[in-house]
Amino acid sequence: MSEEFFNNNQEFIDAHVPKDEYIPGSAAPKIAEPEKKPDIHLEPEQKPKPEPKPKEHRPTYRFSSLLTVLGVVIVALCAFFLLTREVQIQQQKDKILETKQRIEELYNQRDSLAVRYNSAIDLDNIRADAASLGMHVPNEGQIVKMD
Repeated sequence: MSEEFFNNNQEFIDAHVPKDEYIPGSAAPKIAEPEKKPDIHLEPEQKPKPEPKPKEHRPTYRFSSLLTVLGVVIVALCAFFLLTREVQIQQQKDKILETKQRIEELYNQRDSLAVRYNSAIDLDNIRADAASLGMHVPNEGQIVKMD
């Protein structure tokens, strides 16, 4: 009977209990099912892409870049002419300074010649030379006054 009972019970258990389910009270330890890990290769949930914005008409910068280049060229030319004028002004200042120095030298030379000329005149020698030539001091009637 035990064998028959066992077979009947086994049929009953097989019919009502799923095979993978643990039966409490049995001597068999419960076999843990492996944990299901999320699949790494699955792509994360993708958000819907926003609608593209309408393209704005942007101005081309050819004209502005041309103006920029033209502006740089004009500034460079102005700087060149300004430097050229400064050099010319400095050269003129140097010439003026040289001329002033030359004028000062000429004034000094004039003064030294005037001193030499005036020191060379001896009135006593002139009177003696005039007397030897027969000259004399004029009389009152010989002097003509001019107005």
